[in-house]
Amino acid sequence: MSEFEVKERLAHSVFVEMMREAGYQVRKIDYEGALQELVNVKDEGYKLYIADIKEHNHDFLLLDGNSPLMLQVYFSEKKVNPKDYDFPEYLGGVLLIFITPFEPFFQIGVVRDFCNEGVLYPLSENPLFVVPSEIVNKYGTVIAKRLK
Repeated sequence: MSEFEVKERLAHSVFVEMMREAGYQVRKIDYEGALQELVNVKDEGYKLYIADIKEHNHDFLLLDGNSPLMLQVYFSEKKVNPKDYDFPEYLGGVLLIFITPFEPFFQIGVVRDFCNEGVLYPLSENPLFVVPSEIVNKYGTVIAKRLK
């Protein structure tokens, strides 16, 4: 395993803990485990996502009591540039989270907007789900110290 892969795994772990502290359930997607969790919820709305999980390679599933959100989470050691990523068109509406060891430590965007216009927002300014800036700052400090 390369040093970058280790950093990426650490970044994913920090992200998951940050989201849990903010009150969300976060699941790493592995088809069998995610399928069982969605079935256990017994909410008909979740059944629509079962095929999506199998067909696409999303990194995480964010559960907030409403609809689940599919997220792809990436660690980058440099400024995030859309030209460095090649997302297939079918991922257009999926949310991206980029974690970097410099401010803003956590950025969010939609694949389509990111690919077309390079649009990303600091996670604390995200309108889709609330992560208080105090929590983002706390975990951003961890990222800055451990992953530079």
